[in-house]
Amino acid sequence: MKTRKQVLAEFQRMQNQLFGKFGYGAIEVRAYDQGNGYWSVTILVTRLNDETKKHDVWESVEWRNYGERLHGEDVEAENEAKLAEFKEKFNLK
Repeated sequence: MKTRKQVLAEFQRMQNQLFGKFGYGAIEVRAYDQGNGYWSVTILVTRLNDETKKHDVWESVEWRNYGERLHGEDVEAENEAKLAEFKEKFNLK
């Protein structure tokens, strides 16, 4: 199972690969630690909405870890599948 540090490093690498690909957009990585074993890392790709002049989330993917007792191989596989889909969409390594 991947650690929070590993997932965060992977998401930051993706952020660097995406940087500069979107005009008027932002790529943001967020890390959350609840303190009881639950943590998550999210990458958000936003685009400027011409009508509202605000950034709207265009695409995102989140990796969740539910702690030792609740996090299993099925959750890890689901995380991997969502991440693979996101990487494929943006042609990331």
